[in-house]
Amino acid sequence: MRGMNCPNCGAPYNPAKFVCESCGSFVIMSDANQYNVPKQAIHNISEGMKNAAANPASAYPGTYVFGKLLGAGEIPIRLGSANYYTSALLSSGGKLLLTSSSLYFSSHMFNQGKTDLCLPLSEISQVKHDRNQIVSDLISVWAGSARYKFVVFGGKEWVTQIQSAKNNPAIYQESARAEDHQQVFDYTDELIKLKKLLDAGIITEEEFTIKKRMLMGI
Repeated sequence: MRGMNCPNCGAPYNPAKFVCESCGSFVIMSDANQYNVPKQAIHNISEGMKNAAANPASAYPGTYVFGKLLGAGEIPIRLGSANYYTSALLSSGGKLLLTSSSLYFSSHMFNQGKTDLCLPLSEISQVKHDRNQIVSDLISVWAGSARYKFVVFGGKEWVTQIQSAKNNPAIYQESARAEDHQQVFDYTDELIKLKKLLDAGIITEEEFTIKKRMLMGI
């Protein structure tokens, strides 16, 4: 994805980094039809929230998805292209966003104006997947007495993640931490193995240094 400006401070921003180097805001963007927010980005956002809570003097910079500022404690999970059926024959094209607290739809079509929909996960009672076309799916979301229909890519995964976020919103933060800890464990384990090979004379000091740097990314 091409470079853009941070929606918070306006400084040049690289979408691949997920964070603005000027103001520290977390910024999530993607041109993909369906996109899961990387676990590392989820982990960084969660840690940023915790650090701000522990240090009142350091304000949380905020998380932006497609320029939208998320609420306090809100973690982005999945986003992608969608058509929202506002009636049996009328639909609006736009973006669907799932967070740890809500499901959003935003349309910014030139000829349709702007349509915004926010469904708190606490109000969603049921989510159902139906096949719609060859490359896209139809998902139905019931909130209160209303039914909301969206044509999306990867409908089954949308349903699974909406249900997971509704039943246990902390699962995404926990899985990110678990993955991060696993990476540290594997990293340490590999270094221990390399040191044993060095001590046994199987590899040289130079080979050990090269492989160590490769593991550490330096």
